[in-house]
Amino acid sequence: MNAQRRNVLLFTLAATLGGAYLGWTRSVPATPIDPEALLKLARQAHGFSINTGKQEIAAYVFFDPLCAHCADVWRAANSEQVTHRTHWIPVAGRKASLDAVAAILASADPAKALAMHEDSLRDGGPGIAVLGNISKAVKDQIEGNRNLFSATKIGRVPVIARVDKPAVHIGSFDSAGLTSFLAG
Repeated sequence: MNAQRRNVLLFTLAATLGGAYLGWTRSVPATPIDPEALLKLARQAHGFSINTGKQEIAAYVFFDPLCAHCADVWRAANSEQVTHRTHWIPVAGRKASLDAVAAILASADPAKALAMHEDSLRDGGPGIAVLGNISKAVKDQIEGNRNLFSATKIGRVPVIARVDKPAVHIGSFDSAGLTSFLAG
């Protein structure tokens, strides 16, 4: 079995079993999601923005650094097609994600850290991790993001909350789909 196939199988196993870390499930919540309530929670979270040339944040994205669908949305958001400013909120949906979330939040340039992480994973590498101890401030940010996301009761990522004409999308997007969603 080649390394890439092994990594996909391991990721699938981790995604299936690891969601229990937050009590996450693979199902969509039974009650409708209130976009305004989700935006209120997202605005309290710790994260970073991309396409910062735009004044206003167009959407908030809750993501797990080891989530394949989140990686799809990350690639879509970084394509030339998507020019909207998006604010990315890392959540550790499984224990294996904690180091990557910590490394991203502790980085002087979190967007660059996530890009390096995604490149490493795409090339069959381990992604990024914290070198040394995680500071109390970063631990508090991780815990805060986890608590905020758990309060949504959505149970899976990625979750994209559009600001203008508030709406919520759960799941992956390609560049065209993300552009269309953000445009409203």
